[in-house]
Amino acid sequence: MVRLNTGFAAGAGTAKTALAMRLWAGLLMALCLPGMPAQSQTASPELTLFFNPGLRESGNVPPPPETLRFVTVDDFAPLSAFDSDGTLTGIHVDLARALCARLAVAGDCTIQVMPFAEIETALGNGQADAA
Repeated sequence: MVRLNTGFAAGAGTAKTALAMRLWAGLLMALCLPGMPAQSQTASPELTLFFNPGLRESGNVPPPPETLRFVTVDDFAPLSAFDSDGTLTGIHVDLARALCARLAVAGDCTIQVMPFAEIETALGNGQADAA
């Protein structure tokens, strides 16, 4: 067995102990760093595109919808709820209005309130376009 003199003898001064700790930490870092890669060796993840960016450039943009029918619940504040005046408000309502404006819906843009359990059925039956 080989014993190394680390300078941690009983009664050693705090300055000597601190210097020895710094030297050992520096030596340990110097031994570990060469084995570490400078940059990640894995390829960076690609961004998943949920739309075709070339669609607008090609001029094949579909026409705006004639109508857009949204469904939501009325008891899920701050996403959607009735205010004291009886007006439907919330983030879902604001988002629906912004989508209709952005898509330039030619006809009606409606938001219908229904129980949560019926929303999936309404979407499946074609009674609504989005929830």
